[in-house]
Amino acid sequence: MQLSEKVKIPQSLQNAMENGALTISDHLMLAAAQLTAALFPDAGIYIGLPQTAVAPAFFIDYDSVANKKRLRLTSEYEFVLKITYVPVGGSDRRELQNAVFLLEQSLDRLQSEIGIFRCYSKNSSIADGLCQVTGTVKVWETDVPDDPIIGHADQNITL
Repeated sequence: MQLSEKVKIPQSLQNAMENGALTISDHLMLAAAQLTAALFPDAGIYIGLPQTAVAPAFFIDYDSVANKKRLRLTSEYEFVLKITYVPVGGSDRRELQNAVFLLEQSLDRLQSEIGIFRCYSKNSSIADGLCQVTGTVKVWETDVPDDPIIGHADQNITL
């Protein structure tokens, strides 16, 4: 995935990208950061909560809400994606409301390298000169066995 130059990521995430060790939550945050960068090209986009940032800026983070084992090789994860907007000082409420509206309208489908994340429930709040949009994302992951017997079965299918 080619990240926008506006997206700032922590070193640990950069290392995971270089080593091919991204988790589902990493892919979710990268997808949210790319979408936000496309919607707000003049703002800095930060994954996680850095110590310093230059406004206007968006901060992408998440909370893991649930992790359930389903069928034999299937797991279900539920995340609450959090996007916080810090405008330039002195911004009016209308700017915050427009940012909230645009994010809520666009947050439905998040394209990533592993597929499309669907954000099925969105909320927002504006307080203390900041706005935050949250969205709930459920992900199902299935481990596909690659045992030799599976390869043998794939080659010997008869109808």
